[in-house]
Amino acid sequence: MREQDTSKKVAKKWPSDHVNHWREKVHFQQWSKGGKSQETADLYVRIQVHGKRKAFNLGTSNREEAAKKARDLYIKIKNHGWEAVENAKPAAAPVLPTVGKVVEILETRATHLSPNSSTQYAIALRQLASQIAGISAAKVGRPLWRPAVDNLPLTTITPQSVREWRTARLKKAKDPIETARASNSINSILRNTRGCFAPVMQAHYLDEGLGKIPCPFNGVKLERPKKSRAYRSTIDVQHLVNSIAQHPQLDVRIILLLALTLGLRRSEIDRLQWNHLNLKARTISIETTEEGSVKSVHSERVLDIPEWLAEILSENKPAQSKRKHLIAGTKTESHRYRAENAFKIAVQWLRARGISGAHPLHTLRKEFGSHIASTHGLHAASKMLGHADFSNVTALYVDAKGVLTSHLKPSE
Repeated sequence: MREQDTSKKVAKKWPSDHVNHWREKVHFQQWSKGGKSQETADLYVRIQVHGKRKAFNLGTSNREEAAKKARDLYIKIKNHGWEAVENAKPAAAPVLPTVGKVVEILETRATHLSPNSSTQYAIALRQLASQIAGISAAKVGRPLWRPAVDNLPLTTITPQSVREWRTARLKKAKDPIETARASNSINSILRNTRGCFAPVMQAHYLDEGLGKIPCPFNGVKLERPKKSRAYRSTIDVQHLVNSIAQHPQLDVRIILLLALTLGLRRSEIDRLQWNHLNLKARTISIETTEEGSVKSVHSERVLDIPEWLAEILSENKPAQSKRKHLIAGTKTESHRYRAENAFKIAVQWLRARGISGAHPLHTLRKEFGSHIASTHGLHAASKMLGHADFSNVTALYVDAKGVLTSHLKPSE
């Protein structure tokens, strides 16, 4: 008797009423538009029973869930005929999500996010959608740009469109420095936009009748950094302190000194009140106020004020005692910070002295962190900057001060 050849394995054939039968039959419908391949957001299935064949939208992009729905449809048609599905009252179509609707949910429902985080997510989402769709504020005008972007369907952002957007951004770079900047910008936009599709957001989308919104970044990886983001100091700190001390505007002088000598963030300076200072003990308390919370629980801290800075603040407190905040200003809808005008003057003053970059005031915070790290160590710098650990301090903030060598030399 000839032995049976078992080298070739035959795939198991599942019965039509088993979910495994339908798992490979569900598919995304595809078509071509403008020379580019497109596909549906939901999975479809074709069912043939009693000599009739029809395609169904399964209303999900999850293959397992779609296979179960396809199996149930097949059984229903086989047992009760096509009338059971053709005469059934159609379910209400889910609301097609737009960029603006997601932004609205971020602003009104996402209470797990700080106001700053929700704002950053919304900015990144609009940036990504507008750049993919080719809607430029320079072309349509700023007043028309936001409504146009908010009306874009969320399906504008797909894994394919994101990959094409990223490639186009990188191709525009003319040299390694521009490539590094483009990579950092791409990563920043993707990180912030991903927050809009986090699992915690899905409940809010379901409550608004949008259904589950799949993350459009599946298979999209962040760019590998092309350049270190670590801080490199080019500042003569003593000369800068001397120059700041001569600034004619008191509020601007205090802003610059608080950033450079205490490493305060702009938001921390903006919310700082006179009752947060203990000039007798020479300390300053960074804490959550009714105007806003600190960046994280580790950002709440008490810092020692240098004696000379405490004297400057003491001399000016009587004149400012009727004012709640150290820095004058009024919060408006068009301004993110109360002291926006004073901050603008401070930034202009720094730029005029060669401290450029996107955030000159934040550069003073980095300079402070570098000075503390070199004199007191990374742990102290992390604590005084208000970070959870010193990984961020070493990666982004600190530049070693002084001359670092191995001190190795030939013996005499």
